[in-house]
Amino acid sequence: MAALNVLMPMIGRLIIGAPAIALALIIADRVVRHEAREMIIRRYLMLSQSISISAGVLCSAWVLISQKPLEIGSLRLISLSTKDLSFALRIDSLSVAFVLITCLLGGIVGLFASRYLHRDQGYFRFFVLYHIFLVGVHAIFLGAGLPTIYIGWELIGITSALLISFFSFRKQTVANSLRAFWAYRVTDTGILVATLLAMHSGIESFTSSALKVNTSHTAIVVACLISAIGKSAQFPFGRWLPKAMEGPTPSSAIFYGGLSVHAGMYLMLRVSSVYGLPHSISLCMALIGLFSVWYATIVGRIQSDAKSMLAYASMAQVGLMFVEVALGLHSLAIFHFVSHAMLRTYQLLNAASVMHDRYAFEHVLGRERVSFHPVEGTRAFSQYAYAFWESIDGAFGRLSLLSWAESMARSVRVFEEWFGEIILSLVRHGMFYTRHPRKWASIVLSRLGNREESI
Repeated sequence: MAALNVLMPMIGRLIIGAPAIALALIIADRVVRHEAREMIIRRYLMLSQSISISAGVLCSAWVLISQKPLEIGSLRLISLSTKDLSFALRIDSLSVAFVLITCLLGGIVGLFASRYLHRDQGYFRFFVLYHIFLVGVHAIFLGAGLPTIYIGWELIGITSALLISFFSFRKQTVANSLRAFWAYRVTDTGILVATLLAMHSGIESFTSSALKVNTSHTAIVVACLISAIGKSAQFPFGRWLPKAMEGPTPSSAIFYGGLSVHAGMYLMLRVSSVYGLPHSISLCMALIGLFSVWYATIVGRIQSDAKSMLAYASMAQVGLMFVEVALGLHSLAIFHFVSHAMLRTYQLLNAASVMHDRYAFEHVLGRERVSFHPVEGTRAFSQYAYAFWESIDGAFGRLSLLSWAESMARSVRVFEEWFGEIILSLVRHGMFYTRHPRKWASIVLSRLGNREESI
């Protein structure tokens, strides 16, 4: 047992150390060879992710079996006269699911990207930013205090902005990147202020013995909530998320479907479990989440491309997670994160193939004009969601909660199809029927009647 107590922290360092070492090797190979070799980059990627996944599984099993957190270690960054700023890492029962999903999706999306970007001029640049992003995400989910989380927070913010403008020869991608960057800059001041307040109060570490309820905790939680809203694209800072889909498909999948978009929810989950969540802040957080769900659901129904639809769908699901955290349903929020991250990453990776298959099918049918119907696209992607939900429901033995949620999901799907058809009618005929309100009203009523008869 004593040997394992010494060995497990060393294994835990490999979770974040493997991507960092792979990043250094990729850069060193480019400097020495003066060229980026895809095969070498792919080998470094797969080796580092295999080590990271293995270390994540072992450490998670150790935490779950021993029922106590694993202190991975700390690195002193700045030594002041009264306080030391350290980069501290630990894994506990709250971060186990996030660490495992990060390791798993990091390997899967990395393998996909290594073939997706074959012979692309930005191949080396993409994987340098990709490994920096993985280091930042691990720093957030393994952080033992707000200073460590702040470092990871900034790393994924800068890599997100740079990957949005990956295809920099298009002016629109650069404009969208700047839009996301400024949204990050404005909201990231919250976590910076929270870190400074925590250091001033001596409670920057989540394991501090001085954690007592006081007014400084409220200020820290409010500051973290501001940063969480911006990072998770919640209202009113969520307009940048659909614009961020200008980047490569692999980065869109792991950033805005799998990991980065959930960082704000994790921050509030961690802060609420350590510093507590006052009732007024819980109410505000729940209202923000509910309004984001309402806004994303309505706007997402009338999008004309699949990636924008999935971006608004991610915004809505993260809003629900905010509500779950505000209500104190931490286990449900973690389960929601795991299922949503896996499903949304798959959908974003597969979106291009779905669109290509549809275009090819319509070409075979001899249609000259290829169009994409938003409601039909919603049905296509909802089939993936329903199949995934069926597998989860079967694995848990038809629990009453899952059966209730399944019936609710079917009701929501019917409402989405009905509402989407009305919106499409207004969009198609709005220019003409604005001058004829009676005909405009007749179309809406006819849609209502048809939907009620079908139900």
